Amino acid sequence: MPGYGFSGKPTTTGWDRVRVARAWSILMKRLGYSRYVAQGGDWGAFVTEQMGVLAPPKLLEIHINLASAVPDEVLKALQTGTPPAGLSAEEKYAFDRLAFLFTHGLSPFQQMANDPLTMYSIADSPVGLATWFLDHDLRSYELITRSFNGQREGLTRDDVFDNLTLTWLTNTAISSARLYREHKLPFFVPMGVGIPVAVSAFPDEVYQVPRSSAGSRIPNSCTTTNCPRVDTSQLGKAGGPDRGAAGGLQVAEVADLGAADGVLGTRHPPPYVLAGVLR
Repeated sequence: MPGYGFSGKPTTTGWDRVRVARAWSILMKRLGYSRYVAQGGDWGAFVTEQMGVLAPPKLLEIHINLASAVPDEVLKALQTGTPPAGLSAEEKYAFDRLAFLFTHGLSPFQQMANDPLTMYSIADSPVGLATWFLDHDLRSYELITRSFNGQREGLTRDDVFDNLTLTWLTNTAISSARLYREHKLPFFVPMGVGIPVAVSAFPDEVYQVPRSSAGSRIPNSCTTTNCPRVDTSQLGKAGGPDRGAAGGLQVAEVADLGAADGVLGTRHPPPYVLAGVLR
């Protein structure tokens, strides 16, 4: 992702998710891949969706964990906070997650979008950066806190410190925030993806897309997988769970490339390349 981690930092404006998707499509063509699939989480999911909209000939399908599949009646109901009648338990859970996000979780995104220069203060101090990362919205704070309270699911302490360290050492706190400033398209509204889509729904994601929404709002959705939380102390051990089954704090706990490969491989057998657009 431009502006994140070890990627280059944009020197001009206009690097929104559509332009990033176009750049990834061009990159895969220049690298000479004849068949590939794309996987993304958090911002990477929105970029990957745009790759699906562009649908370059060699892109077989996409895998995302944060799908733009909210029904119109739900989007309208979110303005009042009252859920539509007749929702299933799965749909009600998804509505409650979105309602909480829109009511209590947008302030950091609005800060980055509207006043990006203010963000320079967090790039001047490790303590400032840690404070912003650890306590910028309640849901993320809850997920981070449980890793320090001895709960063995989802994030680990190393995940938290690795994220902070990577951002600090590469000095990308501000450049990564620019994407919020560049963003112009609505969130969670179907984008018109024209190729097959696989969706992984994680229990702690800001929007755990219901199967009903994925099936009706994404015409070419081939699979929707509900992923459980797992004991992270057993990850990587013989007989232990795969990293791809963990819960979701943005991209930190989403399916790894191997897990996405397993989902997509049921429809398109190898050989192909899995291009990960992860934030």
